[in-house]
Amino acid sequence: MDKGRQFALIVILAEKFEDVVAACNKENGLNEDFHSLNYNDPAFPKAAKCALSCLFEKRDVFKSDGSIDKAKAIAMNEEAVTDEDLKKKFLKAIDECDLTAKANKCETAFEFVKCKRNKVLSETVEGLKELCKGPTEKNQKFNIDDPDFPKEAKCMLACGLEMKGMFKGDGSIDIEREKLFAEALMENEEIKKNYIKAFVECDPSAKENKCETAYQFAKCMKNK
Repeated sequence: MDKGRQFALIVILAEKFEDVVAACNKENGLNEDFHSLNYNDPAFPKAAKCALSCLFEKRDVFKSDGSIDKAKAIAMNEEAVTDEDLKKKFLKAIDECDLTAKANKCETAFEFVKCKRNKVLSETVEGLKELCKGPTEKNQKFNIDDPDFPKEAKCMLACGLEMKGMFKGDGSIDIEREKLFAEALMENEEIKKNYIKAFVECDPSAKENKCETAYQFAKCMKNK
């Protein structure tokens, strides 16, 4: 998979909204589907950010101060997304994402859409794997017990926890939420039982940063 691509979050847009998307893409010289782009890529194209801003402009989603009008964002979600289950997930994400203005409208629209997509993607195993794909692949090259385990790899471990909302406000790991994920995603009862036993015994407290917290927790889990 190309660096700029990510797990396909399939959003079937209403036909009339597709026309607006096409117009904004053309207006900003974007020749690809921005739904297939990796929103976590630091090199996310400016043209795509501004195409998103164009959509927001055409649906009057920006307030006069450049921030996001939540009611208008909800209305656009209702208009654009046809799948009812996905619509509900995006609605929940809208309620949780930052609405404040950024450096410019292109950045504001991009950060808002990025937040929504990441929250929806993080609800599935496939989405989480894709959001942290680079990190996971790199982590597999290292021995977690190695004293020189790279900081980059530690931060990649934190990625999965971050995407699942596993960090509490104080930087510690939310054990109860981890239990819920294990209960929901693990089918083998014996593996589930051993997994839960292991993370209950590991120290979830915050270390100097989230990367170190995730690393120490994962190391403990691996050695249980």
